[in-house]
Amino acid sequence: MTNTEFKVQMEGRTVVFAAAVMNVLVLIPANPVTKTIIWQLSKSATSIGVNYSEANHSEFRDDFIHKLAIVVKETCETIFWLRLIAKLEFISVEQRKEFLAL
Repeated sequence: MTNTEFKVQMEGRTVVFAAAVMNVLVLIPANPVTKTIIWQLSKSATSIGVNYSEANHSEFRDDFIHKLAIVVKETCETIFWLRLIAKLEFISVEQRKEFLAL
């Protein structure tokens, strides 16, 4: 696989992941407690793909490295929110399974 093929594949995978997160987020009952979780997870999950795409189109090596560092940070944040949701007892077991699958 060439670098270009890898980049295209990864960009596609980040879009699929972001869409999967968004499709599962609608399962969370909306209330004042979950509002922050829904907002933060939607932002971090979509930011992974956006920043990866920007890295692939960067003009300078330093910008590429910086954007990839943001991808790593956003991925860590996304994992945090997914782990938190998995621990919330007011979300059904079936709904938590959907998030664990991500």
